[in-house]
Amino acid sequence: MRSGKGAVEKARYWQRAISEAVRSGISIRQFCRQRGVNEGQFYTWQFLAFLSACNLI
Repeated sequence: MRSGKGAVEKARYWQRAISEAVRSGISIRQFCRQRGVNEGQFYTWQFLAFLSACNLI
C-alpha cells in the first residue's frame, strides 16, 4: 500500500466496510453487490486487516 492521506482514507473505508459486512448478517457476496464493491477487493482488504491485527505487516 502506498503511504499518504489517500491510503489512510482507503484503509479506514475498508475497515468500516468489513465491520459493517460482519454486522449485516448477510453473505459477503450479497453485501458487496448491494454496496457496489468488488468482492475480490473486499477479501484482499480483509486479509490485510487480519495481517495487521496479527502484527505481520
